[in-house]
Amino acid sequence: MTQSRGQYDECLSRYVRVARAAWHAGGVEYRNFGRDLPRYASDERNLRAAAEHLRWFGGTAPGPDRITLADYSRMELWELVRRLRDALDSDEYERGPLKRCRVPKRPGSHEKRDIWLANVPDRIVAG
Repeated sequence: MTQSRGQYDECLSRYVRVARAAWHAGGVEYRNFGRDLPRYASDERNLRAAAEHLRWFGGTAPGPDRITLADYSRMELWELVRRLRDALDSDEYERGPLKRCRVPKRPGSHEKRDIWLANVPDRIVAG
């Protein structure tokens, strides 16, 4: 079963509560929160919530590897999240290449602007 919107909100609100408490406590608590950020970022639930956030709000354009989030099955997405968690925890994660796309600045415009698209794993980690 895929993660529901409520589960995503619950995971996000948990991290917001921890961050606010550390901010208000200041001093050692705040420094400890900063030290623990990589652990929060690599938490499997957090990465899965980021993947679900991308599914709801992210773009559908493929990255340089030509793969979209929709190309992953539910099981493949969980496996990707676990591989990302392990790579982040072991300091072996490396961001992939970016793909440059030129899009109109506004509908009907001939002026273009650059956007840079990342692969799905990089979008999840950045999420």
